[in-house]
Amino acid sequence: MNEAQGEALADACSFFALSDSSKSDLSESDLIRLHSALAEIDEQWLPLTGYILNLGFTRGISSGGSVEGYIKLLQYAPSYLSSASFVETLHDPDKVKPFIESARERQKRDRIRSLKSARERQKRDRIRSLSEALGGFNGLSSREKILLGGAARFREELEYVEGDYVGSSVEDMVEGFHRELKEFEPSWISDRLSEAGRPRRLRKHDRALELNPAKVEFLREYDPFEGDKPGVFIYGPTGAGKTRAVLQMAESYLARYLARKWYGCLPPLDENPVFMTTGEDLSKFVSGSESIPDAAKFVIFDDLQNYKPRPSELARFQPFIKRLFDDRPVDRFYLFTSQVSPRRLCKGGDKRIGWNNKGALEEEAKAIHRRLRQLELAKMDVSPLPP
Repeated sequence: MNEAQGEALADACSFFALSDSSKSDLSESDLIRLHSALAEIDEQWLPLTGYILNLGFTRGISSGGSVEGYIKLLQYAPSYLSSASFVETLHDPDKVKPFIESARERQKRDRIRSLKSARERQKRDRIRSLSEALGGFNGLSSREKILLGGAARFREELEYVEGDYVGSSVEDMVEGFHRELKEFEPSWISDRLSEAGRPRRLRKHDRALELNPAKVEFLREYDPFEGDKPGVFIYGPTGAGKTRAVLQMAESYLARYLARKWYGCLPPLDENPVFMTTGEDLSKFVSGSESIPDAAKFVIFDDLQNYKPRPSELARFQPFIKRLFDDRPVDRFYLFTSQVSPRRLCKGGDKRIGWNNKGALEEEAKAIHRRLRQLELAKMDVSPLPP
């Protein structure tokens, strides 16, 4: 035994209260190894004297336990056992191996949990850095605020971008955030039109553009934010693509709506700026049982010729139209479609189309026509326009 080993044995004997190693049933190397393992144990967790520990180890090993098993036990015990449970395990070697196996599994789970917690902390830190780099929700452009619809969706998008750009710099995440929102714009427009009531049958074939290319281009280029008209009245026979043209115009409107600089007067973020109803449902609005949402900026009345008011209803319809135009918010735009022109619609004259067919309430019909004449007129044809 060299000098260092001698000193280690002397320290072990001193700790276990042995006058010399011959007083113990354990070998000198076992005494040294057990003492070395105990040196890592907090005395507050294991306030037992070396003398008591020596008796415990000796009894356990003589009953079939091993020094290797107790050394491994000492590695796990402070984290997974109370000192009382450790002493019980010390005196019963049959409990040592099952405990070590259980402790290893728990240590593995703790390590995984710790790594997961570290990743979550890192993720939170990266999300916070991304949010700060963007200036928070209030630092976004009005277009991006509208697309997200509020601070809650902003937080969701931060998490989504962070997950897509793991390991990337904050600058790359900022660039990715803006790019993701730009790519989301067509989907946002489609969703708003669906919420407004876009018919499913209009999602495939572009009949309006095929039949009326000049008129469709005119409607697409028409800017409700810049025009001096309260709206547009599109009319033409069945099959001319009126409703399809309306929805194309609504798409154009929504693109302008997103691009508009709102300068502190951002519209409600949880509302749809497009509202659509049909002539069949117009009675509910005329009677007052339903109303146009305040947030609606682009209001569509489709197939107006299908509104068939009785004389008493026409009397209420005239003040309804008057309110639409006279009380119109400056940023609201109306879009009407009909199979016939406003003049023929108000004049009537046959049993199928038009109001005031019996000549009653002629003044009310004329008053409605005066309001509708304020609109930009656009006639759609069934056959393509000549080049």
